Amino acid sequence: MTIYSQTEKVYKGLPYAFRCRVFGKYDEEFIETSPNRVNKSYTDLTDYDGFHYTTEMISNVNATQYGNPTISDDGIASGFATTRYLTITSPDLTTVSKWRVYSKIYITTLDKYQFWFQSPIAIGLDKTNHMHVWRLPSGDVASDFTFSANTWYWVLFEFTGSAYKGYYKTAETDEWIEIINVPSTDKITYTDTETYIGLNPNNTSEYFYGSIDLSEERLEIASEYFPDAWNIAWTGATEQFKVYDFSQTVLPWKWGYQNKLQVSRYCLSSTDQSKTYYSNQINGTVTGTLTTNSSRAMSGFSSSNYLTVLSQWNPLNNPWKIHLKITTGATDNTTKYIFGQPTTNYTTPQLDLVNKSLKLYISSNKTSWDIAKGETCSIDLEPNTTYDVDVEFTGTSYTISVNGVIGLTVTTSTADYSGTYPLILGYDHGNAAFNGYIHLNESYIEFNGVEVWRGIKKETVPSMSYGKTIGTTNNVYVINGDESLSAESNSQPLDTSATNPRYLGTI
Repeated sequence: MTIYSQTEKVYKGLPYAFRCRVFGKYDEEFIETSPNRVNKSYTDLTDYDGFHYTTEMISNVNATQYGNPTISDDGIASGFATTRYLTITSPDLTTVSKWRVYSKIYITTLDKYQFWFQSPIAIGLDKTNHMHVWRLPSGDVASDFTFSANTWYWVLFEFTGSAYKGYYKTAETDEWIEIINVPSTDKITYTDTETYIGLNPNNTSEYFYGSIDLSEERLEIASEYFPDAWNIAWTGATEQFKVYDFSQTVLPWKWGYQNKLQVSRYCLSSTDQSKTYYSNQINGTVTGTLTTNSSRAMSGFSSSNYLTVLSQWNPLNNPWKIHLKITTGATDNTTKYIFGQPTTNYTTPQLDLVNKSLKLYISSNKTSWDIAKGETCSIDLEPNTTYDVDVEFTGTSYTISVNGVIGLTVTTSTADYSGTYPLILGYDHGNAAFNGYIHLNESYIEFNGVEVWRGIKKETVPSMSYGKTIGTTNNVYVINGDESLSAESNSQPLDTSATNPRYLGTI
């Protein structure tokens, strides 16, 4: 059956090109010399197979970070150490009739005591790589099963009311295998303030060597009145939405467009045109053991606990801005430094808070505070209150603004010192540390209008289904060549256009 035909005159003996763009196929271009003719059927054309994607679930971590363990956007935690771990408020299991702890772990180093859940019971591996549970009423217990490295394990430990039981499974087995069974009706007797994820607080060398999938880490407690119903008391990470990454998709175009999409990361949403999320990873180098809560507010600053945000303070005579969202602590006469330098004065701007007043220090010469020496902002900061604070050099003046209102102006075009010295948050060399919170997700630094640091990565992902019907399975199209993607439920009629939009595949 002829779908399309066209007749053109060509000069004898000269080459000519014939282009073919067809649904479900790569673009084709055929070159012949007259009077030869091109005679191709649909099946002769190359099938399109360039549609590829990966998915990532964006998750919000429901735990307090100590130090800076590595946590991916989908909630995989790793890099545990003596000063890098997570905590949650400990549940009271002393009166609970039934409970269970789920974990998903990946072990990289064997033959060590290492913990992934500690308190009010402790769950981990012993030196022989057996699952070991401490603090049971009848004493410690270990499994006969030996865990291996470089394998994802799902692990379950529970109290059934009549026994303490442990199980594991892998992707290969996909079924729970019992490895611990201790008959007992006795409830847990231990209580603690904090539960540690990835560390034994009683021996800080016993941290977890590997990764913990927080999205599958949870504690469930049986309902008091409905024993077969379970309530989730805590889960390590809350899933927000799924991101589809099409960066490896090769478009079927042979001419007229690029081979790759202009925008490759998308979400599915019929109500929101885009979704914005913050990363789970702190941007900076933590010295010591700072605390970052689930809202991404950092605290616990001291002379040995601070965050390095820039390895070099070097705006190079350009305008700059330091924007921090802070929550003040208690007010007293002690000077508390919000940012500064860890070793050498006069090398970076410094901002402190004494009583209720912000004070600014700026040097141009590395030897004295010749631009600003404790110049005071006129706007008072109340204790235990959240503020947006901007310290800025405009090119003609230095200012402090609080919630958008300027409270200090030092008029000068003299640029501050630029060098190789780092800028830190929460402390300044030889001075008292800040006693409040710095909200990393809303804090950033700009040089000449360009963002050079943000406490937590912020990303906005466009929707490829805005205003469209979404199903469990969706057809994906490319719009305007390589501009963007569009998706809608495959229950809708399939658009078989070979031009715009062009069908790529199904997700």
